[in-house]
Amino acid sequence: MAEFCAIKERKGLKVTYNCIARLEHVDLELLALLKRSGCWQVNFGIESGDPEIVKQHRKFLGLDEVGRKLLMVKEAGMRVKGLFMVGLPGETEAAIRRTIDYALSLPLDEINVTKFTPFPGAPVYATTRERGEFEENWDLMNCLNFVFVPHGMTKQQLEDLYNEFIRRFYHRHRIQWGYTRMLWKSPHSIMSFMRHLPEILAFEKKQKW
Repeated sequence: MAEFCAIKERKGLKVTYNCIARLEHVDLELLALLKRSGCWQVNFGIESGDPEIVKQHRKFLGLDEVGRKLLMVKEAGMRVKGLFMVGLPGETEAAIRRTIDYALSLPLDEINVTKFTPFPGAPVYATTRERGEFEENWDLMNCLNFVFVPHGMTKQQLEDLYNEFIRRFYHRHRIQWGYTRMLWKSPHSIMSFMRHLPEILAFEKKQKW
């Protein structure tokens, strides 16, 4: 990433971008390089706000440390997006609610919440059926459907918690104001937003918020 930023900066390419990075790689030098090279948003895979769940699936970075790293990105002048999953093996309703509360406590501007999908080749795939009900239907395995349901939970519980996660995060004035500021900075975005406004309102009306 650092090499890409250096080349882009050296060549003077006037193209902005966003990127995904690992939290453990974040430092002031990298953030300054990203900002100078035109990065406007950095995305991070946070996955869960429950320490025990995180430890089961990837290298654990303390929850407080995650918040500190995200704040560094904000202070460097870039937006921050958090990537989360719902329905991980071992999750319970309480664990998912901890993730929701944790996400709301972080200095995030945007989130993406996917529905856990175990793909062949992933380390977790081998033990998936031991940890819940798995419908290995490739037409549904796109991270938009709950094909895996952890023991002790139901698919409806997962759907309800997923919707609650999205609703609670985006139905906040701080987040909505952030999008409003972005729109005003881009006339093209305003026109696109207005063009699709009927579809957006229809979608919002259909949601069981």
